[in-house]
Amino acid sequence: MKQDIVYLRMRHRVQANPEQKMTIGDVAQIVANDELRDLVGKIPIHQIKPKDKKFIVIDVMKVVKAIRMSSPYIEVQTMGAAQTIVEVYFAKKTFKPLFL
Repeated sequence: MKQDIVYLRMRHRVQANPEQKMTIGDVAQIVANDELRDLVGKIPIHQIKPKDKKFIVIDVMKVVKAIRMSSPYIEVQTMGAAQTIVEVYFAKKTFKPLFL
């Protein structure tokens, strides 16, 4: 059986919204055939929660583990940085001026 190979490069920094479901396609660049790239790109990697605060670090090992659990027949080759920083953008509260 031919083993499929996926090449991953973690992005340096990405932005996300609160409660967003992060996928591997959001945090890494994926090089593979089209079908495999779509499959791997849709694998969930992290659900952002309010307790996560403003920054989240996603390690390449967490990504590799998610791919192996989803599709054990895929060989993963990683390049570049080992982590991605996810910056969560919370809606800023606007204050109305108080006139005295």
